[in-house]
Amino acid sequence: DIVTNRMLGKNLTDLGFDVISAFNGLQGWETYCREDVHIVITDWMMPGMDGLAMCRALREDPTTSHLPVVLLTARASPESRLEGREHGADAFLAKWQQGTTWLLQDAGLTKASPEAFGIARPTK
Repeated sequence: DIVTNRMLGKNLTDLGFDVISAFNGLQGWETYCREDVHIVITDWMMPGMDGLAMCRALREDPTTSHLPVVLLTARASPESRLEGREHGADAFLAKWQQGTTWLLQDAGLTKASPEAFGIARPTK
């Protein structure tokens, strides 16, 4: 949803990440294909292409198969997480969590900084 997208984008921008947002699955896929991205955060339920289809497509494409994929979801059951992993998700982010430190802690992606992904922090 748009509110979650904007909140997450702001939190990541505040941490020093350059953020490229998309508002549906097909727009997201087109963005990943043309932009130089270092991590993908995708919603499980989106119009056009859901998050599981996005995970599969990213894993099947040699140019994006290496990207860490975080699946944003309200689904918290172990079965849902297993399903996400089977489709290529590396980590999960619960929609109900808030703040900036939760992002990469819950997702299991080391530090909440661009440097953790080999992305240079912009100078200010």
